[in-house]
Amino acid sequence: MINPNLQPFKLTSEMVDSIVQPWRKLVAEIEAERDIARLERDEAIAECKSLWSLVNENKLRAYKAERERDEAREALSAAKHYLTKERDDALSQIVQAECRAERFCQERDELREEVDRYREKLDLSPIHSEV
Repeated sequence: MINPNLQPFKLTSEMVDSIVQPWRKLVAEIEAERDIARLERDEAIAECKSLWSLVNENKLRAYKAERERDEAREALSAAKHYLTKERDDALSQIVQAECRAERFCQERDELREEVDRYREKLDLSPIHSEV
């Protein structure tokens, strides 16, 4: 049952303001802190993007350096192969020339001996002395 002696309670605007004002102040502080946190987050994201960009640039530089190193290594290997082949060809030509020279000297000596034998048969003195 309702007590008939109770008077209705009337809230004045001052009373409402005194109750609501601390909450409004608290909400304003929370919103200000939220805005500061958002700014800090956005700055952190921007810094991360900047750092990530630097990381990607460095990765690209490293990739290019690796490619250049590999290309230089391949060029060096090709040059070594070419020079080795050239050296081997030159050595082969030297050996062939030495063999031809040896055959020439042998044929020369054989021809000298033959000439000397014919001179003896003809009783002539040798034309050349032994070398």
